[in-house]
Amino acid sequence: MNSDTSGPTRESGEGKNPRTGRDTSDARRGVISQVVRRSPNMATRQLILVLVVALLAAACGNAVPAISSPVTTQAVTATPEAVTLKLAATGGFAPAQVDDLVASIAERSKNAVQIEVVEEPDFMSFVDPEKWIIEAVGSGDVDLGWVGSRAFAELGVANFNALTAPFLIDSYELEQAVLDSDIPGRMLEGLDELGVTGLAVVGGGMRRPAAVNAPILGADDYSGITFHTWRSSVNADTIEALGATHTAVTGWDRDEGLNAGTIDGYENTLAFFAGKVALAPYISVNVVLWPATGVLVANPRMLDGLTESQRRLLEEAVAASVERSIGLANVDAEQLAGICSQGGRFAEATGPDLQSMRAAVNPVYLRLAENAETAAYIAEIEALKTTVSPEALTIPDGCTGESPIGEALVAQGTDDPGLLNGSYRIEWSVAELVTVLQMSEAEAQDNAGVFKLTLENGRFEYVWEDLGYHCAGTYGVSGAHISMVSSSDLREWECGTDSLGTELVNAAWELGNGQLVLSDFSMLNAHSPFFSVFLGTKPFAID
Repeated sequence: MNSDTSGPTRESGEGKNPRTGRDTSDARRGVISQVVRRSPNMATRQLILVLVVALLAAACGNAVPAISSPVTTQAVTATPEAVTLKLAATGGFAPAQVDDLVASIAERSKNAVQIEVVEEPDFMSFVDPEKWIIEAVGSGDVDLGWVGSRAFAELGVANFNALTAPFLIDSYELEQAVLDSDIPGRMLEGLDELGVTGLAVVGGGMRRPAAVNAPILGADDYSGITFHTWRSSVNADTIEALGATHTAVTGWDRDEGLNAGTIDGYENTLAFFAGKVALAPYISVNVVLWPATGVLVANPRMLDGLTESQRRLLEEAVAASVERSIGLANVDAEQLAGICSQGGRFAEATGPDLQSMRAAVNPVYLRLAENAETAAYIAEIEALKTTVSPEALTIPDGCTGESPIGEALVAQGTDDPGLLNGSYRIEWSVAELVTVLQMSEAEAQDNAGVFKLTLENGRFEYVWEDLGYHCAGTYGVSGAHISMVSSSDLREWECGTDSLGTELVNAAWELGNGQLVLSDFSMLNAHSPFFSVFLGTKPFAID
């Protein structure tokens, strides 16, 4: 067990952004900085949703609603007698389930119990954020924690190891059967040594392998590659038993490794892959390594301080949320078409392939069986497995074979892109952000500054000068319209892995009177609203 309890481990240097090496110990917390720093799957999507609402309201002549910080906290409306509990959760882990829990508690308690979700530490920048969360709950720094079940083994508690035994829980039907049994209740006992109380085991998505160059379908495919999982001894033992080199670097370093070719594959849910298709487009659709089961823990002193009514409401809300958790996680079939449209390609392992992988990890099961309680749980889950009939995913037509992602998308145009060569800038003041985008004063202070756009012979670079982030790509000019496509190279594109190699802007342009004006934006995809607001709300001045 790691004796360091000072906080989560950064593999790229304490206080530094692992992508850029820049200091982030006092990182800005406003909306824009969060979109860049945090998981694109969550932060960008939520900000885009807010901006879409704002744009629609403005278009209809209505007042633009206030934009509050969508990432660091989610809180329900306060009432004088309410108790507010802080829940720490890693940003990309089970966002739908976390949101459902917050809503469930608010509804059932009529705001007598409120939840403030604190997504710290930034899970993409740390190797072991869940260790920090568990310890923060134990110390009372936060009241509740939502972590992956894998995290406890790293703290010396083997209670949940059976949940992530390789290839054991490989369907939502089996995961539901486990949650419906008394196994979770027994697993939650014995967390006292960590200073926390277990409230629930929560269902999560099925985690599959995705690869950069070709699908990983059998034990032979792991030989000689480097494969990433989050920190877990069971995960690491599994990957090494399959023949690969295991790595548990930060999320940012994982993405850079996938992009650079130093990491060949990683595991996660289809919902997560949907935001990072360009990094590893080959997904083994019927190979489930383990589920993303979560564990909700609480500080025991906080629980003792609740009134009987508050505690009952909390427990009822948690139970109701657990019942819905697998339904919220099981969105796999919905993800297939979207992943395919982005260039993702699916493949299925054969029966012998699946058997070869299960045989390869037998040493992992032997080590797990050294703990009698874990061995018993595995036996119970194997028995439950014989009682369920999983529903297989159907790969859409045209979504197998070679991915087109290796062919970098380049902006096209009929005219000379040099027509727009130049350097242009927008400066957002605090007052403008408050008035135009309805940010709070604090958010506006965090995000005010200069945004610079450079266009040169078909290449663009968009720089947030105060934050130091660079986002480059290609552009094309066709008459009075400009198309802008983000780079497919993560080293050039710091604006989120979910928008790599994507057409972001298709708009009208007008150059004159010392200004570049972009207008009439086409809503091409989920990223378009964000770029239409920040590139099209006000004119660029010629620098």
